[in-house]
Amino acid sequence: MKFAAVLTCSLVAVGSAAVIGKSQNFLGNGMQPEVVARTLSSVEEEWKAQASVFARCNGTSTEASSSLVNCADAPTSFDKSCGTVVAAIIQGSGGDRKVANEYMNDVCTQKSISGWHQQQCQALAAAVQNFMTADSYENREHFNTAKLCQSHWVKFTQEEKERMQKEAAEREAAEKNAEEQAALEEKAHNEEVQKEMEAEQAAAKAAAEKEAERKQEEEKKRAELEAQVKAAEAAAKLARRRLKQRRLPRQQRRKGRRQTPQNKKTQTRLPSLVQCRQHRSQRRKTPRKSSRKWNPLL
Repeated sequence: MKFAAVLTCSLVAVGSAAVIGKSQNFLGNGMQPEVVARTLSSVEEEWKAQASVFARCNGTSTEASSSLVNCADAPTSFDKSCGTVVAAIIQGSGGDRKVANEYMNDVCTQKSISGWHQQQCQALAAAVQNFMTADSYENREHFNTAKLCQSHWVKFTQEEKERMQKEAAEREAAEKNAEEQAALEEKAHNEEVQKEMEAEQAAAKAAAEKEAERKQEEEKKRAELEAQVKAAEAAAKLARRRLKQRRLPRQQRRKGRRQTPQNKKTQTRLPSLVQCRQHRSQRRKTPRKSSRKWNPLL
């Protein structure tokens, strides 16, 4: 209501000038359309809030029965505010339909009012033009502001209801789209996690196989090393045995060979060799018989 009062003061300030000089341009009498445009934009915000409350009241029984919201206050407040604004336009223009049209066109094209505010400004200007007559006196004295505001209220609430339905549909579509997007993202995330798990499992399997190959290779090398060590120990043992055999006396070596079960051929030949040596020894001890007779004279 305070914005409507400011708008009324702004419009009435030039009412007398418009009545006295109808031939003069209504905007040239000290009026500031920019100020009125900003004020009207604020008033339209109040109207929108009232229409929104009324639309929600008609749409849901819960809010209509709530003690915090009185649905009957919205149209009453709108009628009072709208009547004040329309009366200011009529009185400010001196009831001249042409002057009012020029002024409202200038107000609705200001930079400070745009979007749906501009549309509502143009709708209000068109409604005022439709209800005004060619008789300026009739307009000043008997203009039916209540009928205009009721008509404008019905149109305003219908547009607000459609806007709310559109916003609800867009919000529902956005929520559905968000849910679908979240589901797709979750699916993609799960797939990514699954791929990572499979990659980790594959990497762990490859690492286990590589570790098994490494252990197998180490086991093979250790077995080869042990075999080499055993072979070296056997070779060293054989070398020590041969060295020890070289240091034995010749007869002990031969005796050792005779006692060795591997020298079977030597065992068969040794008795003949011993017999031969014994025979030679006996022949040396036995004196030889001379074939010559003993001659004492000799």
